[in-house]
Amino acid sequence: MDSLTASKNYWAKCTGKESRHAAYHLLVQLVMASQQNLEALVEHLVTLHHTLNPDSLKEFQYAPAVDGRGSSGFVGLKNGGATCYMNSVLQHLFLIPGVAEDILAVCSDKENEDSLFYQLQMVFAHLMESQLQYYVPDKFWKCFRMDGQPVNVREQQDAFEFYTRLTEQVDDYLKSQAKEKVFAQRFGGVYSIQRICQDCPHRYEREEPFLALNLTVTKCHDLQDSLDQFVKGELLEGDNAYYCEKCNQKRTALIRTCVKTLPPVLVIQLKRFGYDWEASRALKFDDYFKFPWILDMGNYTADGLAEQEEELSSGCGSRGATPSPDPKDSESSINLSVTATSSTHSPLKARKSGITSGHTPKISARLRHKGAIYELVGVIVHSGQASAGHYYSYIKDRRGDSLTNPNNGHWFKFNDTTVEEVDMCDALLEQECFGGTYKAKVSYDSSNPLPEDRLRYWNAYMLVYDSLDDRLSTPKTPKTPRMGATSRSFRASTSSAKKSFSISGTSSEIRARSSLCELSQLLQQGERQGVFREYMPPRIMSAITYENLTFLKNRDVFCKDYYTFIQQICSANTGSGQFDVAVPISIEVVSLGVNFLLNTYLRTKDKEDAVITHWVEMLSSWVKHSKEASGWCVKYFSSEDGVSHIQPLLLEAPDKMTRGHFSNLLGSIFKAEYEHCGSVDTLQTVMKHLLSLLATEVPAAIKTSYHYFFLLYNYCQQGIHHCKQFLSLGGFSSLLSFLLGPSDLEKRRWAPMQAQEFGPLHSIIATIINACDLIPFQTTESSSNQKTEGEADKLVMPVEVAQVVYGAEQPRWLREVVLAYKEINGSIPQMTAALIATAKENSSFTRALLTAVMREYSKPPSNILKELSSLIMEMLSISDSLQSSRTTAVLEGFVCSESENVMGLLDMIGINKDSYSRRAYQCIKLVVALSARCPVARDHLTRTQVRWQWAVEWLKEKMDDHSATLSTAASLSNEDSNTKNFQRTTSAQLTLEEATALLSEMESSEMEIDCELSELGDIKESASEHENSPSQDLDGIDP
Repeated sequence: MDSLTASKNYWAKCTGKESRHAAYHLLVQLVMASQQNLEALVEHLVTLHHTLNPDSLKEFQYAPAVDGRGSSGFVGLKNGGATCYMNSVLQHLFLIPGVAEDILAVCSDKENEDSLFYQLQMVFAHLMESQLQYYVPDKFWKCFRMDGQPVNVREQQDAFEFYTRLTEQVDDYLKSQAKEKVFAQRFGGVYSIQRICQDCPHRYEREEPFLALNLTVTKCHDLQDSLDQFVKGELLEGDNAYYCEKCNQKRTALIRTCVKTLPPVLVIQLKRFGYDWEASRALKFDDYFKFPWILDMGNYTADGLAEQEEELSSGCGSRGATPSPDPKDSESSINLSVTATSSTHSPLKARKSGITSGHTPKISARLRHKGAIYELVGVIVHSGQASAGHYYSYIKDRRGDSLTNPNNGHWFKFNDTTVEEVDMCDALLEQECFGGTYKAKVSYDSSNPLPEDRLRYWNAYMLVYDSLDDRLSTPKTPKTPRMGATSRSFRASTSSAKKSFSISGTSSEIRARSSLCELSQLLQQGERQGVFREYMPPRIMSAITYENLTFLKNRDVFCKDYYTFIQQICSANTGSGQFDVAVPISIEVVSLGVNFLLNTYLRTKDKEDAVITHWVEMLSSWVKHSKEASGWCVKYFSSEDGVSHIQPLLLEAPDKMTRGHFSNLLGSIFKAEYEHCGSVDTLQTVMKHLLSLLATEVPAAIKTSYHYFFLLYNYCQQGIHHCKQFLSLGGFSSLLSFLLGPSDLEKRRWAPMQAQEFGPLHSIIATIINACDLIPFQTTESSSNQKTEGEADKLVMPVEVAQVVYGAEQPRWLREVVLAYKEINGSIPQMTAALIATAKENSSFTRALLTAVMREYSKPPSNILKELSSLIMEMLSISDSLQSSRTTAVLEGFVCSESENVMGLLDMIGINKDSYSRRAYQCIKLVVALSARCPVARDHLTRTQVRWQWAVEWLKEKMDDHSATLSTAASLSNEDSNTKNFQRTTSAQLTLEEATALLSEMESSEMEIDCELSELGDIKESASEHENSPSQDLDGIDP
């Protein structure tokens, strides 16, 4: 591994893709027809990767970080929403040689993990040692305080303010722990605030520390102009003259601020943000502002200004002029240039090659020895406006040297989680950092409103300069954490020894000095290789080690290659679809498949439907062909581990795909177990657990309960034995209690949107009813009362079922059933069959059912009546002694058991034809369909032709009034829309044609009925009178 990447070697033996594929292939070959190898491999795989984790039971979107460090070798930082200002500063601080090492060297077992310092250590340690692509500093976000208040990670803050608060808080903490300040010794400089009297020789000076220079951008073309303004000062004269304490009188004086002491690392804030007090809004200044690669701060220090003033007073030249260097200074300047060319992107190197950089000023050789020469090593860029934007950084890697760090001297762009190398040349620096305007490449099209000259809203906000002199006089920082205390003290001792030996020149002393020099060189070499590392706090190192191991495991487990490998293991012994293998092999294969699917794959975010389908089909095939495999699955799902999966995967999984496939898998296992054993006794435990969920878990997950009920329905519809067990476990009572709620509940327990998931629930109830013998409950005598061969094996209806179908709970249950036909998308054929079977030859149930159906049919909206219309069709098609009475009740209306008049279809047409024409049309369409399918209905309509002939005429008028627009409205539907107005559709035209043909056929087969047009006008009155005179044909249905 590279010396600058994480120091721990976590890599497996087969790290490459080809080697891993070869290893997978070898393992697959080893388990073929080898029970011993398969058992050993399955045990290892399940133990290492697919064991149940109770903390992950409700995890369904697991997406572990599987991307490692990029080619740059750096670790990025996650943006918490608007924390880019933190990320850009933290990366700069980390890459300053020695900072991270000094921070991590502070080790205390009593360190509070919720403290800012500890979390800063965590950040630096992850940037140093983590194998992942990026680190999420979420705890650092919570610990950091801005002016004593926690920060909102989704609210942008100022990067410079963050830099100031962070460095101050960390240094204050170190001071409280009697430790040396880390940031002050690198960024700390001293201002000199001078008051220079012009009329007397007195000077006053006050020193003030600083961590950064704050320079103006507006009205300044470049950094030198801004620095000139910074030290220019202000002349106090006249009434504003300065009172000289030594002269005891006012004097004209110059007040200015300059730099007394320059720091090793110079941070400069460019003041690009302001505030418009009149408009009450924040401003950003995107003015063009140039800064150099190499910065000479000599002219802006107290010594430099004093030297310039001395030259002015002696007449040697004008202010700001660079004096001619003497040969000695010139030689020093040349040596500096040569030394500074270690960077491949260094402007000094370019200038030496004959390339002139427009951003590199002439260096004052006379001031170089004062530590005033700086090299640009970092830029923090702000892109956006004052109120919103984004921060990112350009940083030059200065760690180590060319031997220990191949990236040394290279520039990188740090943009949150992304770190990429850039060729930081003059053009890129100007384009990305200087701001100002640029010429946009736009087509000269009148439709393009954007101007050709556009403003660069991205520009430098903070600059970081390294002192070249400080770098030359200090040892280079090795790999990552700095050298240990032992090696530091040893270096100091060897350095002192070399100085002392240099005084004398005896041979023994020379030999001793040579030995110490060799030992010192070995020590430096060991430091560069990390031999004498001072480790970070053990807790942090342990946490990172665990994270790295987890990452490497996740990277190799949560990938398609590994998924394919597991599939190959499970299918290695099936040959060409053959499952006749040894019993232990089938058990091991099913064990691996179930644990992989439930504990790993179904928990991932990137799971695919096709892959899950393949696994469910393969496991279903294994349990179908192997009794032992089926028994293992039943035993597993009856155990604590298996039971713990049922609720999360069946009710709580957010995606329908997972719930559906898990339901299908359980259904396949239940079916296979019954086929193998011929009994449902082994399924007792898991079924009992499933039904126990109806108490609280299913109501809490009502929106995702469809597949739970679907599983129970699939179980019950397998046969009488399953229904009998279901009843014995109290399943029917639990379902009805869940559906209806307490008996004293007047309102519905579930809203229509919630009840949309109850299709399988109603199917379960219908399946139980169909499994029971209904003949003893018939109220009329008929030949259909005799049991058929298939009905002889039916169950005696339990009391709880009879109570719902024929007893006190009947009205509430029928209301829910009928509403289900309106609320559930699609048909419920099982419930329709149960209702038809129950209504056959049972007049009381028929009346109750027709009352519930016709009441709901008359209520809006009309776009959900399709399934109810189908139910009415099926009811009137029952061939029994009550068929005629049912037909009359549906067409003409009747009086229900509560002595309430219930409208029939013909009355609904008359009442709704003006106010709700769409419903009137639907009633006509149903009447036409009934007459075509049901001979009894046809005969009734023939006898009462005058009762509905007018309806056909009304429909004809509606179609004729707008026949010209029929073709344009052909795509509309009267069944799907919830508006009240009738639409002229092709379907309506066909209905009219069928009704007219049917009416004509009736007229030809019956006696000619003289029906004058004047009689048609009285239909409304006739219909109104009939509404108050219920049909006498309902006497056959007992109230």
